[in-house]
Amino acid sequence: QQALERLGAIRIRSDVERKRLHGLAPLAASSSQPGAGLYGADATRLTYARLLELARDLLGAGYSVIVDAAFLKRDERAQLRQLARQLDAPFAIASVRASEATLHARIGQRQRSGTDASEADLAVLELLQEKQEPLSSAEESCTVMFDNESAGFAAAAWQALERLLHSSTT
Repeated sequence: QQALERLGAIRIRSDVERKRLHGLAPLAASSSQPGAGLYGADATRLTYARLLELARDLLGAGYSVIVDAAFLKRDERAQLRQLARQLDAPFAIASVRASEATLHARIGQRQRSGTDASEADLAVLELLQEKQEPLSSAEESCTVMFDNESAGFAAAAWQALERLLHSSTT
């Protein structure tokens, strides 16, 4: 939310778009198991294609966009970076770090509230962590790390992100 407000951007969220593609409301439960149904490989490819399509339309119309998704695979990240290059739009990866305890607490809080489109639970967190492909050196050059465990680090990370977005288009 802070990024949306600070950058004046539109958020495209994989959790919401994935459900829309399958005829579900954002808060509806899909009853899909990790790696199957809405979260299987085919559905994931379809979801990322939709995110790319929406980003292309919004960027082409002159809007700033935040694509909020796990981006576990390099090719998923590369497609979005290529789109930014094609449209001469700034591109940055905002990577957020948090301790296991923080991640567990946030997932539990989100599940209890029932007001978030994400269906991720602790089993999904573990699966995502196993499948995450590390950033390449090229990706690292356009990445800003936000560390949720260090309050003093946030101001510097915001400044770095804003510099990165205003200094380049790749």
